[in-house]
Amino acid sequence: MVNVGQGRRELLPGSAEALRLLGGLSRFRIWNFSLEYPDTSNSVIHSAFTSLFSSWPTHLFVTAAGNDGQAVGNRYPAAFGGPNRPNVVTVGATLPDGTLADFSAWGSQVDIAAPGCEVQSTIDEAAHVRGMSGTSQAAPQVSLTAALLRTFATLDSKQIKARLIVSGALIKAPPASAGMRRQPGMVWSRSALDIERAVDVLEDFVELADGRQYVGSVDAVEGLTCAGAGFPSPSTATTCGPSRPTEPGRGSSSAGRMTTRRSPRAPGPRGRAR
Repeated sequence: MVNVGQGRRELLPGSAEALRLLGGLSRFRIWNFSLEYPDTSNSVIHSAFTSLFSSWPTHLFVTAAGNDGQAVGNRYPAAFGGPNRPNVVTVGATLPDGTLADFSAWGSQVDIAAPGCEVQSTIDEAAHVRGMSGTSQAAPQVSLTAALLRTFATLDSKQIKARLIVSGALIKAPPASAGMRRQPGMVWSRSALDIERAVDVLEDFVELADGRQYVGSVDAVEGLTCAGAGFPSPSTATTCGPSRPTEPGRGSSSAGRMTTRRSPRAPGPRGRAR
């Protein structure tokens, strides 16, 4: 573990070089960055992360999106996420009801969301634990899932990022009574982490809007669209806020064609649709 900031808005002396050296110690490594630097920070921060992410394309970097409820913009390292960066996963936060948290940063750089409300977290070296909220709590869950995928299947960083996103549940739309709550499309993939489905690499489960269910491996998906707004929303909103302000509906598929390696099965108890 390398402390690159110690709570400050600048890198500690030597930490950028330490990160680069660690990157060369193995052919594959999963990094978790539960931190953020605003775009007003020293340019050294931007260049340090640019060099790190570019120098080690085979590594996977998981970053927290931020907790101010604004677009990610140029804050680092979250700004390096998005569909065009295959080895960086920027993570937003969801509430217990499956909607995007009001405090979660959003935008085209945010790849996926994960639970970020009252997550049991170790807060010191004495291993004391308490519930904390924020994208810094959401990101490690994605890092854990990525590590499990690397253990269960020989996937590279690009494949792991793709599976994390594709296997996720759809972020739920907030209830109308919630007012100006975050919408699912504020995360470009509309995907929320689903650890169980992500690590089930030997058998995919797909349910279409017309009720057909498939078990097997998906070979191709063409022209599918997601009707997230049609999914029932809870009648009351769940709220929570980030533990440290300065710290960094599932839908249905339709109108498309899916090719699988196995035949349809009768509806069963597994019911996550994508």
